[in-house]
Amino acid sequence: MAFHPSLRLHALHGKLQNLHSVSINLSYRITLELQISEAEITLINIGDHQVVY
Repeated sequence: MAFHPSLRLHALHGKLQNLHSVSINLSYRITLELQISEAEITLINIGDHQVVY
């Protein structure tokens, strides 16, 4: 799986420990549950920094 640095993809911790986050811009993030099987990525949540975290 390739990771582009501009997405700032990173693993989350705590209650969101099984998710990753990708930056849309400075205000918005998408949290992702990465499911490697069948090359699918399931979107879990989208919102501004306060809503997602």
